Amino acid sequence: MLGECEWVKNVRARGEATLISNGRHPVKLEEVPVEDRAPIIKEYLGLAPGARPHIGLDAAATLADCEQVAPRHPVFRIVNRDTPNKS
Repeated sequence: MLGECEWVKNVRARGEATLISNGRHPVKLEEVPVEDRAPIIKEYLGLAPGARPHIGLDAAATLADCEQVAPRHPVFRIVNRDTPNKS
């Protein structure tokens, strides 16, 4: 939700992070292409009120609104660590 922050740069460099929920779980992350982010951002706005000021949209944002901010807000998908990289 904070855009191009140090966490994003680290994940891009490593391709993984640690999920902290009932313990620590290393996870592999895959960046979602900009053109596929808007529906995810829209859903996130409905689930995470605290993110709205950081993204600059509210829960009533349209998909078109989300498309406008998508290039500034990286989105990552958690994937199975054993799944081979697509590249």
